[in-house]
Amino acid sequence: MPTYVLEGTGRAVFPRKPVVVSLTVSGSASGADMHALVDGVADSRAVRPTPGLMVLPRIDALTILRITPAGVGGEFAPGTSLHLSLTVEDRSDPDPDRAVIGPIDVSGESHVDVASLDSALDGIAVSALRSEPDLDLGPVGNIARSVTRLELGVDQLPESVQVDLDVAVDCSASMLAALADGSIEEVCNMVAGIATVAAPQRIPRICMVGDSPRWIEVDSLSNLGPTVVRELSQALLVSGFRSSSIPRGDQRGTTTTFVITDGVPADATRDLTDQHFVAIMSDSDNVDSDWADAVTVVHPPPGGTSAVVHLTASRDALAATVRSLVSKAVPNGVGGTRAVAR
Repeated sequence: MPTYVLEGTGRAVFPRKPVVVSLTVSGSASGADMHALVDGVADSRAVRPTPGLMVLPRIDALTILRITPAGVGGEFAPGTSLHLSLTVEDRSDPDPDRAVIGPIDVSGESHVDVASLDSALDGIAVSALRSEPDLDLGPVGNIARSVTRLELGVDQLPESVQVDLDVAVDCSASMLAALADGSIEEVCNMVAGIATVAAPQRIPRICMVGDSPRWIEVDSLSNLGPTVVRELSQALLVSGFRSSSIPRGDQRGTTTTFVITDGVPADATRDLTDQHFVAIMSDSDNVDSDWADAVTVVHPPPGGTSAVVHLTASRDALAATVRSLVSKAVPNGVGGTRAVAR
């Protein structure tokens, strides 16, 4: 019987019989747990005779195979990869149908959805869900992606609830310090990490807000931060910043624009619920309490330290910042809830 190697858009069809899933973890991880989820809830019919082995007696609805680090919470250690094998349970067949997936690099992930199984006309359809390695977004962007996945409980939002994210950048002279220490680029990398989950096929646009605000298209999420740095370095800086001058552009659906600045603009209005200010500033107490839910404060690094070193030095603080941004980008989570099935 055939062995299917599932990668890219690969798909296998099994006969309608129980499926045995085996998991092998390579690298420095201490182990991993497998979960079979139907509508985000653990399938109570799944049987786990030994660690690393799970039997699915019946597939009659879309079932997602999710892998998490062993135990409760935590993340996979650097250098951890997963290998998955799915085999039809048929004792009358010495060589039953089999599908293999992996290796999948899961370094730094809190969970990963690796495969789906669903009832089909001709049997059970098995598909890989991690068809490509994650795009490298740098240390801050990669952490932001992991935190967003944990917060929303999915690798990617379903198409029906995906959102568009845009970035508007204050081009006033007061932003030079945040440009020099890397804070602006790292905020963009946070947005890129969130976008890989919230809108994976829709790359955020950039609006450079100076005397003549203009939108810029970006070709890759990994280029979001570098593009902003290049454009701001070459921009004719202005003496003030007005958030009301951000052009609306072509709204592509449900869009949130993250406005990167160094404080709440004087002309800011609460009427624009599709804008959220990301203020790079030392003292969050300078933000009026009435604006607390409309502003996420990112503290700049101390002198002589880069933003990437500063932000990654405290994973908890960085995660809190990302969660604040996610709550504005996807206010109702997935299907109206932020509960994460583990």
